[in-house]
Amino acid sequence: MSTRVILITGANGGLGQAVGRAFLQESPTSRVWLAVNTRREYADRLVEENPDRCFCVSLDVVRPEAWKQAVAQILASEHRLDVLVNNAGVYEDALLATMPLNSWQRVLSTNLDGVFHGCQAVLPTMIGQRMGALSTSPR
Repeated sequence: MSTRVILITGANGGLGQAVGRAFLQESPTSRVWLAVNTRREYADRLVEENPDRCFCVSLDVVRPEAWKQAVAQILASEHRLDVLVNNAGVYEDALLATMPLNSWQRVLSTNLDGVFHGCQAVLPTMIGQRMGALSTSPR
């Protein structure tokens, strides 16, 4: 059984935690990297439960340079990256007619631009490996 290296964004939330746990349970050799931005208490708990197979990496998904740093950190440790789960997302609970422009832009930047930046950051490695998978969690 080969080791898969998995990166999950938005890993401090409930869905990110569930995806991380599923990968850890599915394959005893998987190594899971939990990408977190500002809050990380739940991600840290999952790391504490699986210290040899689960790790945190800081990542603001809307910043391309942050993606480069996170991917570089993972590659320095693992020498590969097999799966990206684009799970980070935000929503603003507002009526479209009254939603402030900055709220709309934050939602689009995180939910769309974050996926774009992530795919661009990991694809060169996956193409070089001739293997990899990209996923976007349903919201």
